[in-house]
Amino acid sequence: MAASIIFLTVHDELLPTTYRYQVEALDFIVKNPEKVAACLARDLTKVLKKLEMPHRGRTIALRSHYEIMKVYVNDILCFQSNPDNTHASFMYTTNNQRIPINMSLRELEEQADELFRVHRSYLVNVANIRSLNVKKHEVSFAASELTVPVSRLKMRKLMEILNNYSSIQW
Repeated sequence: MAASIIFLTVHDELLPTTYRYQVEALDFIVKNPEKVAACLARDLTKVLKKLEMPHRGRTIALRSHYEIMKVYVNDILCFQSNPDNTHASFMYTTNNQRIPINMSLRELEEQADELFRVHRSYLVNVANIRSLNVKKHEVSFAASELTVPVSRLKMRKLMEILNNYSSIQW
């Protein structure tokens, strides 16, 4: 978590110094008996709101029909190629939605490091994999009943990637 800095000083001429040294201050309060308490209360409220917000990670931009939407990578389970259109796919999310995306799996692969091509028709978010069934050649996801096939040729590479995400040896 990043720290929040509040400068409280009688030296308002030092304000430009904070920019020169690229200090990311939340506020720069010049001591004034009437305003200090209100300014501190406002800043502390901002800090508390920031602490309460869940960290959802980074987002990627995806084209869907007539819109471009920002999606948190952590909310993506996998993508499936659209059998009717090679330039489109379906996104499956952690809240069990299936959303059509106007991007090919090849384009989607380049969007995030967490995405790995396990099959010619599937791209998975390895961070959301709950289990890998080596015998059945499929993965299942946390918070979903969805399973995705894994190609025999991709099994070893997927196990290596999953080993990097956890201390459990797959």
